[in-house]
Amino acid sequence: MDLAVWDPFSGGDFHETDNPSAVYDWHVLQIREAEELGYDQYYLIEHQNNRALRLTSAAVMLAAMARETSVIRIGTMIWPLPFHNPMRLAQDVATLDHLSHGRVEFGTGIGTQEVESIRFGIDYAQRQAMGEEALEIIKLAWSEDEVTYDGKFWHYLDHLPFPRPFQQPHPPIWAGCHSYRAHEFAARNGFGCAQNIETNADLAERLAFYRKIWAETQPLGTRPRTFLMRQVYVDETDEKAHEVARARYGNTWGMENRALAHQRYGLDPAGYGREGELPENVARNHLREMLAGPNGYEWGIEQGIFIIGSPDTVIEQITRTNEQMGGLDVFCANFEFGRMPVEQARKALRLFGKEVLPAVSSL
Repeated sequence: MDLAVWDPFSGGDFHETDNPSAVYDWHVLQIREAEELGYDQYYLIEHQNNRALRLTSAAVMLAAMARETSVIRIGTMIWPLPFHNPMRLAQDVATLDHLSHGRVEFGTGIGTQEVESIRFGIDYAQRQAMGEEALEIIKLAWSEDEVTYDGKFWHYLDHLPFPRPFQQPHPPIWAGCHSYRAHEFAARNGFGCAQNIETNADLAERLAFYRKIWAETQPLGTRPRTFLMRQVYVDETDEKAHEVARARYGNTWGMENRALAHQRYGLDPAGYGREGELPENVARNHLREMLAGPNGYEWGIEQGIFIIGSPDTVIEQITRTNEQMGGLDVFCANFEFGRMPVEQARKALRLFGKEVLPAVSSL
């Protein structure tokens, strides 16, 4: 199992500064430290029109990180495909793959907040179809010398994509999976399955479904790849870890962005718009309600959504989570719990790297 860092660009008031260059420099220093500590992978998350998650140009940020590191694998989980011209994105990622000498992981998704699409001028209801068409174009750009494509959303005439990726046939492709439809789509296309928010029990069922579809549709000798991100905080003792994490609990899910969208655009408070009645979004709303309740912190720990404690406790929780999921390929830790100050989060990253990572990397 690879151990990864999830870097959401959301740590406390630091990211609201009017000096973004200082923020970017800080994150470059953090990935260098993560590599020195032995982490295998490092992920950013790209968002548009989001007051809580402030990275809008992941490929540029990763290019800077690639030139400051040498072995750690890098990627974005996710690039929101509908917000990108897929041919340009294919070329950007291929270029990044060369700059990193073949260390890119290509995480893809379509976005889950309607307000981000509205502000970008995208029809939220079309984003699934846009994402599927974009992936088709990206794979063509990575394999063909010349691409002519007449789709519903994008059109190319004799386009000459350049460069081909460093990794052949292309960087590993991940799909962000938040519904059974997404799990099936990932399995049928041979993509890795990446997840982050649902309870452990729910995710175990989803991954079993993903593996079943994979076995039915993919060639013998290939295997599914699974990725799980969890919010993690580790400190010297259980008591200290809970004291620090509980003090930062409450702003974990970026709900302020959703609330503002509800007021301005008349969207439902959860941010799912016309898709609010879909089973996966009903379940996600219930999860958010539980987390926002009076016992939300404790419930999140019980359900495996938060992993908090001393190094020994965190080792035990990750080991149990890996067993519940039937084995993970990547466990990704987000140390910016709630509105955790960035230096506090980096302290957890260091302690995890020194005492937890060696114990769980062999799982």
